[in-house]
Amino acid sequence: MRSPGRPPVAGCEEQQRFWKAVARGLSSEDAAVSCGVSPPVGGRWFREGGGMPPISLGMVDPQARANS
Repeated sequence: MRSPGRPPVAGCEEQQRFWKAVARGLSSEDAAVSCGVSPPVGGRWFREGGGMPPISLGMVDPQARANS
């Protein structure tokens, strides 16, 4: 039997709120708590994004990310 894997933690809405909170100056842990997810999840989102929100969330100009 296959493992179902880790369940999804949060949707795009929570991630958008997280990244907006980071942009306001909150730490990844504080931003995570402010949008209703655990601090380790916020840290993971921050690390996985390299400090920038994923392009799939539509919050970053892809050209700006490629040129940084």
